This record gives sequence, C-alpha cells and structure tokens, in this order.
Amino acid sequence: MTKDFLLWWLIFVIQLLALGTAYYYELHTYAYEHDQTNITFALIGLWFLTSLKIGHGIYKNSTTSDEPLWFIAETSMSIGMVGTVLGFILMLSGSNLAALDPSNIEIMKGVIGQLANGMATALLTTLVGLVVCVSLRSQLILKGSK
Repeated sequence: MTKDFLLWWLIFVIQLLALGTAYYYELHTYAYEHDQTNITFALIGLWFLTSLKIGHGIYKNSTTSDEPLWFIAETSMSIGMVGTVLGFILMLSGSNLAALDPSNIEIMKGVIGQLANGMATALLTTLVGLVVCVSLRSQLILKGSK
C-alpha cells in the first residue's frame, strides 16, 4: 500500500465517521421526512460510489484521466442546486397564496407548514450537494490530478 492510498483511506474513514455521526443523531430520518425529492440520498450514494472509484484508482496507481470523476464532483453541487429549485417549486406550487384567508388559523398553519417543508427540501439538498462536492474534491486533489 502506498502513502497516498493510506492518506485517502484516512480521509474516507473520517468522512464515513461524519456520516455515521449524522446517522447517530438521526439526520437520515430528518432527511427522509423533509426532502420530498430524495435527492439527498441519491447524492450520498453518488459520493460513496465515486469515493470507492477514487480509492481504487489510488490503490492501483492508475494513470487514466480523472476528468469523469471531477465531472461527478462538480455535478453533485449542481444536483444539489436542482434540489433547491425543486424545493422552491414544491413550496410555492401547492399553496394558493392569493386566496388565503388570514383569519382562518388552521388554513394558515397548513400553508406555513407546506412552505416550511419546501424550504427544508431546498436547503437540505443544497447542503448535501455542497458537502458531497467538497469531499469528492478533497479526495481527487489528494490523488494529484487535474
């Protein structure tokens, strides 16, 4: 095993520990309940598979181009932004704000709850997309490409 692989392994394990800590604090249930698009789970799966591919390349001392891996890293941030736009669309599409009666408290609670769920989807997908992008970039920089 090379020094670069062991360093990649350390970074990967630290990232797995961060993911395990998030699981311990039940952030996966929060994501499941509040991300209506499930983009966060797709991004985490993309991170895991791409990380394994990066580690395999470091282990084999591969000299092939890493452009597809860099593309995946950059695209993960874009996928998070797509989740943001979808969250805003979900937030605004189901509520007819023009016909809202402010005197009806129950209807107002429902609309505010729907707005909050859409906003949670938007912000959660953005956060996960950015974290995945940074973690993949850090692994790729370690690999010494680009």
